Amino acid sequence: MSEQLTPPETSPSISDRDKAFLATNSPALATNEFSFAGRTFKLLNLDYNSYLEFTALLQPLAEVVVNAVVSKAGIGAPRGLNLASSDFSLSGLMKYCGKDLPHMVAICCNMSLKKEGAELVDAAWVIEHAEDPFQLAGIALKQIIQNKMIERATSFFENLLPLTKKLMSLK
Repeated sequence: MSEQLTPPETSPSISDRDKAFLATNSPALATNEFSFAGRTFKLLNLDYNSYLEFTALLQPLAEVVVNAVVSKAGIGAPRGLNLASSDFSLSGLMKYCGKDLPHMVAICCNMSLKKEGAELVDAAWVIEHAEDPFQLAGIALKQIIQNKMIERATSFFENLLPLTKKLMSLK
C-alpha cells in the first residue's frame, strides 16, 4: 500500500478583485505596495524568471531555513545539499544575502515598472538610493510574503520529508 499525500485544506474564499489580480498581476489591482527612493512601487507577484533569479539570490538564507526544517524533522540532509548553520540573526541576514539585497530590490521594483512601461532600474540605482541594508531587507521580505515563498517551500518540504525518510530507510 503506497503512502498518499494529505489533500490541502480548503482555502478561504477569494474576492473577485483578488481573483482578477491573481489572473492579471495588474498594478491597478495590486493592494500591496512599498516606498523606495521617494517613489511608490506596486508589489506584484514575480514572474517565473524573476522568481528564479530572486530565489537564487536568496539561496544562502534559504539553506539556513531548510537546515532548520530538516533538523526539526529529525532526519539528515539529502546527500549533496550543503546546509549552513541554522543560527539566524539580523547580522546573519547581512552575512547571507547583504550583497545581493540591491539586486533583489531591483527585481521587486522592476516587476511594477515593467507593467507600467517605465524605465527599469538596476542594483547600482538601488544602492544609490538605499538608506541602509535593513530597508532593502524589508522590501525583500515584503516580496517573499507577497509570493508566499515560505508557505510554498514549507509545504514542499512537508510533502518531501516522508518520501526522504522512506528512501533513507531503504539503505
